[in-house]
This record gives sequence, structure tokens and C-alpha cells, in this order.
Amino acid sequence: MNVLFMVSWYFSIADKNPVGTFHTEQARELAKHCNIAVYYPYERNIDIPFCKNTELSLVTYRSKYKLEDKFKNRKYMLMAMRQIVKEFKPDIIHGHVGTEAGRFAVMFGSFFIFLLFLLNIQVQIYHV
Repeated sequence: MNVLFMVSWYFSIADKNPVGTFHTEQARELAKHCNIAVYYPYERNIDIPFCKNTELSLVTYRSKYKLEDKFKNRKYMLMAMRQIVKEFKPDIIHGHVGTEAGRFAVMFGSFFIFLLFLLNIQVQIYHV
């Protein structure tokens, strides 16, 4: 099973010692039982639309984000998601927080037809 974590906050690609981040620790634990990739759509420290790296033993996708460029941000998110679907082929999108990345997880889940697991105060499971 391939699970894509779509996270609203994550350490920056510029961080030299990214330890103790909640999403990273949770993803690494779950990776003991299935394939995990992390997608962070709010990276402010890259110059290209999106990138893929292995960070802390996790496949990590990031897309460029600039607060004043909402249209470009969405375009980069869609470009990154198309690449993620092509390469990683997620079965489930895990949106940990219903705001920010979680709302895009719902949108991409319905667009690409994935099972979506969204955690926000209470557990909600949607099949889209």
C-alpha cells in the first residue's frame, strides 16, 4: 500500500538538522508497515516548481510556494501531484490537518480518485 502524507507544515529544505518534526516521525513509523511519501506544497526555499528528494529516509516531494502567487502555487501543486501519481501511485492520501494542505488533499483525492484519510480533531474517512 502506498500512502501519501500531504502536510501543512514541515521543515524547510534549507534546514540542516530537521529532527523531531511531528509529520516526519509519524511517517517514519508508518513506513515500517507500508510505502510512504511526504508532499509539502508550501516550500519557500526552492527555485523550481517542484522537487523530489529522499530526506530522513522518506521520499519527499515539495512544491514552490510564494504567498503572493496563489495561481502559480496551485499550478505547482497540480504539477507535483501529477508527478507523484505517476511515480509513487498513492492508494491513500493522508491529510493530517483539514485546513491548508488538507483541503487540497480532498480536492486532489477527488480529482485523482484516491481514498482520503483526513484527521482534524475527529477522524473522518472519505472515499472519493
